[in-house]
Amino acid sequence: MSSSEPGDTRRRLLSRGGTALGLAALGLAGCNLRPMYAPGGEGAFSGTLPTVDVKIEQTRMGQALRNQLLTMLNPNGQAQGPPEYALYFETQRYENPLAIQLNATITRYDLILLASFQLRRMSDQAIVYQSAVREVASYNVVRAPYATAVAAEDAERRAIKEIALDIRNRLALYFSGLRS
Repeated sequence: MSSSEPGDTRRRLLSRGGTALGLAALGLAGCNLRPMYAPGGEGAFSGTLPTVDVKIEQTRMGQALRNQLLTMLNPNGQAQGPPEYALYFETQRYENPLAIQLNATITRYDLILLASFQLRRMSDQAIVYQSAVREVASYNVVRAPYATAVAAEDAERRAIKEIALDIRNRLALYFSGLRS
């Protein structure tokens, strides 16, 4: 059997690839990576996040963000005992004209949503983590006012969902750092 046969070349490539894959797995085994979605209460998504109580902001946008956060922090919707942390946030909304025609007609807006938040420990109300997130969503202005209003609401809904996702991920990273 000569080494020029296709099966022999394939076997040599697979053995080299297997060696490289084994070395990569060995390298990752030595690092301190832990999945945030780990089962059995090990990960931040299954352990600590459901113990966060999201406080209410009295604006329509604040209510929408709170609803998104409640769903993302505790997808099961069941309380895991008394809350250990409280999440307070404030939202701001800005609109900037993005596309302006020669006759000064605005045809596109950037919707900018800002949310600053604080995570407080319930036992002593100490601020344990705080940050701010920003999201930009654009929408077109058309001749029909209703269509423009629907586009603006959709842009706001998309931005709120992204802000909630960003806050959830930041909290998960914070909580996973506490367990290291």
